Amino acid sequence: MKSFKLIVHQSSFSTEDLIINLKDYPGLKEKDIVEIYHPENDYPRLLLQVTKVDAPGRGRDTISVEQSIATTFQLRTFADVYINIVNVPDVALDSVELTFKDQYLGRSEMWRLKNHLVGTCVYLNKKIEYCGGAVRCQVYEMWSQGDRVACGVITEDTKIVFRSSTSMVYLFIQMSSEMWDFDIHGDLYFEKAVNGFLADLFTKWKKNGSNHEVTIVLFSRTFYKAKTLEEFPQHMKECLQKDYRGRFYEDFYRVAVQNERYEDWSNVLLQLRRLFTDYQKIVLQYHERPNMEIPTAINSTAAQGNFLEVLNMSLNVFEKHYLDRCFDRTGQLSVVITPGVGVFEVDRELTNVTKQRIIDNGVGSDLVCVGEQPLHAVPLLKFHNKDSTINSIDDYSMPHWINLSFYSTNKKVAYSNFIPRIKLPPRKSNEPLKKMYEDESKGKLLKEDDYMHNSIFDYDAYDAQVFQLPPAHSTCVQRVARTKKTSVAGLEGISHRSSPSIHHRKMSDPDIHHSLGSDILSSSKYSVTDSSDTTDSPTSMGRASPKSSVSNKPVIRTGRALINPFDPSHVTVKLTSNRRRWTHIFPKGPTGVLIQQHHYQARPAGEPARETESKDNGSIANNHSVYQVDGNIIGRKRMISTSGGLGVLGTMGTPSTTNNASLALLWGATGEQEWTPALTTANRAIGVDWKSLTIPACLPITTDYFPDKRSLQNDYLVSDYNLLPDDVNADFAQNRAIYKEPLTTMEVFKELVSQRLAQGFQLIVGVNENEVIESHCPSTHTPPPSKVAPQSSKPTNAPTKRYLLSIGRIFHKLTLVGSTITVTRYRPRHPYPPFNIHYRYRFHAPYHDTYEVSWVSFTTEKLENYNWNYMDHYICTRGDTDFFLVESLKYWRFRTLLLPLYNPATKTILEDDSTHCDIYPTPTRQDLDHLTEGFLKMTESYFNKVKRPNKQRVACGGDPGLTRRRHSTSTSILTRTVQGGASGSPFRERVGSTRLPDRPRLRIEAM
Repeated sequence: MKSFKLIVHQSSFSTEDLIINLKDYPGLKEKDIVEIYHPENDYPRLLLQVTKVDAPGRGRDTISVEQSIATTFQLRTFADVYINIVNVPDVALDSVELTFKDQYLGRSEMWRLKNHLVGTCVYLNKKIEYCGGAVRCQVYEMWSQGDRVACGVITEDTKIVFRSSTSMVYLFIQMSSEMWDFDIHGDLYFEKAVNGFLADLFTKWKKNGSNHEVTIVLFSRTFYKAKTLEEFPQHMKECLQKDYRGRFYEDFYRVAVQNERYEDWSNVLLQLRRLFTDYQKIVLQYHERPNMEIPTAINSTAAQGNFLEVLNMSLNVFEKHYLDRCFDRTGQLSVVITPGVGVFEVDRELTNVTKQRIIDNGVGSDLVCVGEQPLHAVPLLKFHNKDSTINSIDDYSMPHWINLSFYSTNKKVAYSNFIPRIKLPPRKSNEPLKKMYEDESKGKLLKEDDYMHNSIFDYDAYDAQVFQLPPAHSTCVQRVARTKKTSVAGLEGISHRSSPSIHHRKMSDPDIHHSLGSDILSSSKYSVTDSSDTTDSPTSMGRASPKSSVSNKPVIRTGRALINPFDPSHVTVKLTSNRRRWTHIFPKGPTGVLIQQHHYQARPAGEPARETESKDNGSIANNHSVYQVDGNIIGRKRMISTSGGLGVLGTMGTPSTTNNASLALLWGATGEQEWTPALTTANRAIGVDWKSLTIPACLPITTDYFPDKRSLQNDYLVSDYNLLPDDVNADFAQNRAIYKEPLTTMEVFKELVSQRLAQGFQLIVGVNENEVIESHCPSTHTPPPSKVAPQSSKPTNAPTKRYLLSIGRIFHKLTLVGSTITVTRYRPRHPYPPFNIHYRYRFHAPYHDTYEVSWVSFTTEKLENYNWNYMDHYICTRGDTDFFLVESLKYWRFRTLLLPLYNPATKTILEDDSTHCDIYPTPTRQDLDHLTEGFLKMTESYFNKVKRPNKQRVACGGDPGLTRRRHSTSTSILTRTVQGGASGSPFRERVGSTRLPDRPRLRIEAM
């Protein structure tokens, strides 16, 4: 520890954050991490990295810190500060959030930036530039050892989270019947959604500097009271659909805003209020004609609406993000605003389609409920019960791929602070209540037993035994050996007071596990069913007949396992790649589990905090520089909610009760959070994930899941092939007309990783490499490699480099040994079944007067069919000779339209706004040649200074970017570089027909 005099400098004076003289601090060297602080102050200590050892020129024992940094950390000029050299492990960061805007940042660029930042020191609001300023981002938030901190060091294990302030955002407002109901404060739910939530959201966008490209759609479902199609006139039949209950319905979509960017969204709020005024009347009376009878139209409830359909609408756009994309936008987010409470009745097949598409494409999906939060776990999807049997029970699913928020206003009721979470149904008639009072006045109030005179069951006795705790010796869980396809588990020995009958249930889902205890018996009312994907645990919630309690016959429910959706914390599911796909955007809380920051554990006022909450956050081990930050104000206090007696951020309960690392909690996106009824949204400040809605996170480039050895042997097909870049490029070099320096083996290896990241893969971290090596050893259970995957005859040596990657249930292992690259692919033996759902709806486009009939298909993509062997050879050879760009590679591309520069028609259009644009004369052959030559000259000047090898082709390459050049007239020419299969690898493209580059739009126009 040594004392120095502090001075500050401007960034114009020096680009270094810290200037210090080596002579003043013996033993200090470049790349060291030092902490700087005033000895008498209790503020967080600043961490800086010594990148240049130089004298500040103002005397001995003096250091200079960049002015903005000193101001942020409240360091006083000309005051004494202490400097210590710290150990990197003591100040290592667990996760860092970086924000960026007005640029396209691909996943491969994110990975390169992350590698560039390893070993560097970052602090709050630090601006980071990479690749000559082509990539610009800023440090937003940092977490270390369960706390939010002000500075730290990025290591190999640090998770980097990228958040975009300029994303593609789709806001869907569900205009269900509840929108015209009143909330507990007397406001219409539509007013709560628009005047409340959207107004707050737009305010936060402006405050944060977010400038998203937004599309706003109002949607609803209309049911018709009709039993046959013949009851409808001819003009209605073209768009009618029938649900599982035989009800006829139509779905309506009204686009209010399409692909707009505004700094002030107040006018949009006014526009939405105007649309609300007549929306329900127009939709319900849309088909009315003079002298014509049509079935009565009814607006559906939120639960029965077209929730999943509207998500798939946006997915149809997002999954084509590599076509004609805008290079100043990154990130994709779908937000559904509903007056419901997070419960939806959905089709099972459509649920599987939506889940698979959202997970595979890495699209953010947020659900914002303006209704009151219920007392059970949500979101909850209720599957359509297509079984005609009377005793069938309802199936539910708790989707982990939906980020749920509840919006509440801060209005206060003068006489009470109580916030109801149960909405009582309206009383249909006062007659039963009136009759009861009359009987009571006559002394003839019915006895309690007489109310069930038509029932043959003793409901009270049944309810009593349902909630009774079983004897400890009579409850057990038996795990049955796993078969080749499924595993079966049974629950035996559940005894009752009145009968020793045994309840047998088949557990068809091998990923559901239960804790011993009262939750087993209490879950006799609830069960979970098998699904096409065990990552989501569909639950079943139905009242069993009391006959089971008075009869000695066992109750058999095949295909269902026990779960209680009112207490899902005791139920765990098997960890899968799908469940862990988004987890690395969440920081670790004080208990060591991943947390979602908008989830708060309610604690009654005056109740003592837990030990983890009440610890002294100012006393950090070894006094190093890891400190908490409260918002934008740096302080040593933990972030605590001061409203409603709520507890500390992230106290979501204890970690999973199971010791099995392969299991996760059923509820929640992280799989590590317990749900309890105490999870509350007391006000709008904490109940909404504003961070996700303001600066949406991009899909993390890392994940932490890899199948175990047994799963790889039983559930996956394994194939591998080798690449020898040096040998391949030596052969191809002889056939090249123009010599092009080939990529080295290490460059090819990194490009293979880069291109997989660009296609949606994630790097798997935190896996024991020895287990991965053993998992691919030959055994009787391992299938032979594919014929198209030649095996290397060279002896196996210790690998110099290895990467594990995954997307969905597909895993790749890339290994570099010497000059040989081995690609090992793991594909599921039983892939997802293909889906193709045809969907019809009525669509009202902006500036149109009617709802036109439209249709679209919702399909799933077979990721396992992607030809990675072809892609890897394309990268290796840089797209020469035998390997060309093909549509199936999904390479980034665009088309552009160039307007003639000196054409009289262009001048006419510019001078007169009312002139039509179809006034250009037909060009002659000479005009086309002249235009083509001008285009080629422009590409030579602006497309990365690339020279054309001949007059027929133009070589385009490099990182994706967008440049705008303005010429002598006011006509602007937009040019984009074209990225092929390999990032940075040039390829050739013939000059062909061009068109205007469209921004991605919601492709649901009338057809």
